[in-house]
Amino acid sequence: MANDRRKAVLFIPNTRWYDKRPWMQVPYVAAILTTLLKDSVELSLIDANVENLSMEQSRERLKGARPDIVLLSGLSVEYHEQYRKAFELAKQADPDCVTVFGGIFPTLMPDEAMQDVNVDYIMIGRAEGRLPEFIDMIFAGDKNRLHAFAGIGYRNGNGEAVINPHAGFHRQVVKPDFSLIDVNGYVTHKSQDFLSNSIHGANANIMTSTGCPLDCSFCASRTVTGGKVLFRPVEDVIDEFEFYINRHGVRNFTIVDENFLANRKRVEAILNAIIERDYGIVWQMGNVALWHLDDELLELMKRAGCTAISPSIESGDPYVLKELIGKPLKILEKAPAVVAKCKELDISVAAHFVIGLPDETWEQIRRTFSYAELLDTDLVVFHIATPYPKTALYAQAKARKLLPENFSFFSPEFYGTTRGFITTEEFTPFELMVMRAFEWDRINFKTPEKTAKVARMMNFTLEELEHHRRQTRVKCGVHY
Repeated sequence: MANDRRKAVLFIPNTRWYDKRPWMQVPYVAAILTTLLKDSVELSLIDANVENLSMEQSRERLKGARPDIVLLSGLSVEYHEQYRKAFELAKQADPDCVTVFGGIFPTLMPDEAMQDVNVDYIMIGRAEGRLPEFIDMIFAGDKNRLHAFAGIGYRNGNGEAVINPHAGFHRQVVKPDFSLIDVNGYVTHKSQDFLSNSIHGANANIMTSTGCPLDCSFCASRTVTGGKVLFRPVEDVIDEFEFYINRHGVRNFTIVDENFLANRKRVEAILNAIIERDYGIVWQMGNVALWHLDDELLELMKRAGCTAISPSIESGDPYVLKELIGKPLKILEKAPAVVAKCKELDISVAAHFVIGLPDETWEQIRRTFSYAELLDTDLVVFHIATPYPKTALYAQAKARKLLPENFSFFSPEFYGTTRGFITTEEFTPFELMVMRAFEWDRINFKTPEKTAKVARMMNFTLEELEHHRRQTRVKCGVHY
C-alpha cells in the first residue's frame, strides 16, 4: 500500500435499510477519530444514516472517496445486518481497501464479528490510545507487528480468525473535533424521545464522561469500558456547549453520560460555568444516578437550565435491587424526596424500571409496579430484562436453560426490552409483555393532567399520544 494514499473513511450505515428507526445523534466517534487521525491520514465521513442514503448511493460515495481504509463503529448487535451490508458495500466499492470494525459489537462478540469475510480487522475495547499506531502499521504493511498487536482480530495465512486479547483498558481522554461533521442534520430532527425532542428547538447530545463502576447484572458496560469512569475536563465540556450555541444556535441539550453526577466538584463547576456565562439554555439528563442527588444539587441544576431527568431506579423491591441486579444502594428510600424536590422545581422526572429477572417472583414484580405508581413521577418506563452479550444475566439465563432453544443475538425475534425472552416458574414472556404494556398505560395516564404532561414530554399532540397508547396496548409495546 503506497504511503501517499493515506485515505480513511468512517462509514456509518443507514439503519433504515432493514426497517429500523434512524438515530439522529451527532456521531461522537467521528469527532474522536478526527482528533486522533487528522495529522496522519486524510479522513472523511460518509453518514448514510443522517443523509438517508440507499445502499447503491452509499456504494457510489465509497467508490468516489477511494479510501485505503474503511472504519466502522458497531454500537449494537441489533444492527448486525447494517454492519454486514456496510462492509460488503465497502469491498464492492474497492476490493483492496482495508476494513476495520471497532466499537461495542466486536468488543462483546469478537468471534462473531470476524465471521464476516468482508471484515479484515476488528478492534476490541477502547481504541483511543491504540488506533493511530494501528493505522500506521496498516499503512506500513508490517504484518508481523500488526498481527502481534494487542486487542485486535485478524485472519492468518490459512484464513482462520485470530483474536488477540487486549492488554488492558486505555484511559486516554480525547477532546472531540467536530470539523468533519455538519451537525445541522442531526440537531434539527423531530423526535418523540422525551429526553431529546424538539420542544425547545434544535437538540444536541453532550457526553462529558464514559464508563460506569457498577456491575449490574443486565449491563455489559464493564466489559466495554473496564469499570472506570473517564471524565472529560470541564473546559472541554464548556467548549462543546459553546460550539453548539455560538456556531449552530442550539439552546436545547441532552446529557447522556452514565455518571455525569459522580464527581460532585466537577459537575458543580460545569453547572456554575453555564450559569455564570448566561447561555440561556435548557437541558435534560438521562441515565441519572439518583443517589448522587440532593436538594442543593437539584437547585443548582435548575438554575443552570435543567428541565428533565430520567433516573434508573430499576426495581421497587430492595432484595431484587441488591441481590438480583447488583445495586446495593439506598435508591428506594431516597427517590421520593428527589421526586418531590423535582416537582417543586418544575423538573420533569421519567423513571425507568426493569422486570423479569431470573429468581424474581411475581409478587416482587407487582411490588415494582406499586412502587412506581406511588412514586408519582411524570412518566414511568418499564423494561423487560433482556439478555445481552457478556452480561451476568445472559450467562445465568443460558446456564439455567431459561431462554428459548433458538435464542440468538442476531435474530430480530429477540430484540428489544418490550417482549421478554426468559421463562421461569414464576412468569412467562407473554405475561410480562402484557403486564408491562397495560401497567405502563394505567400508571402514566391516570388523570387528564398526567396525560397532558406526558404528551408534552414526548412531543406528541393528544391525538398522537392516544394513537400511540392504543398501538402499545394492541401490540403490547412492540412498535419496531
